[in-house]
Amino acid sequence: MTLSALTDRSSRIRLSRLSWRGICLCLIVLTLSACVGWKASKSKRYDLKNTVFSIYVPAGWYSAPLNAKRTLTLTKDGEDIQRVLIRKRLHEDAFEHIEKSSSLDQLPQVLLEKFIADTKVTMPMDTLEVLSHGPALIAGKDGFQLDLAFRSSEGVRFRERIYGMASPLAFYTIEYRAPALYYFDRDVDEFDEIVAGLQIRTWRWERD
Repeated sequence: MTLSALTDRSSRIRLSRLSWRGICLCLIVLTLSACVGWKASKSKRYDLKNTVFSIYVPAGWYSAPLNAKRTLTLTKDGEDIQRVLIRKRLHEDAFEHIEKSSSLDQLPQVLLEKFIADTKVTMPMDTLEVLSHGPALIAGKDGFQLDLAFRSSEGVRFRERIYGMASPLAFYTIEYRAPALYYFDRDVDEFDEIVAGLQIRTWRWERD
């Protein structure tokens, strides 16, 4: 092999290595960018700012802080796989799609009916199924539990479990959503444990 051929081959190898390094670097940067704001849980209890709750998040879940819509998000494998949301809606705009409000003195059954009606406005009506519903205790307070199913625009069937309750200032929902195939059943018990571990610090911590 000539010196020229060896030099050319050496140059191609170096370029190939640089290309792979560049691709790997880009993937790392994209991954880190997607995870900005997310924090790995250390299996501990957290006080949720501007809400009445403290929550115990098991190890293996990632959390994002409350955003402008007063929502805490948890996930294990990414929001497209499964997610837990804790939403806070002020009473005056609790059910904005049907223009209804909530209040502390409304019965859980009334809150449930309003929530279902509001959800039907935003979910695909032709595939939405109400699987079950009933009363539930959330941090020692009366509330409701609702199980839904629906199909996404891509045809994926999702299941969702939702707990709801009212405080003096707001209507709260704790929601778990995942594909019906495999993922919902895999993590639903852990979600129920998260809900069972919710504690109300004191009403005075609640601010909008």
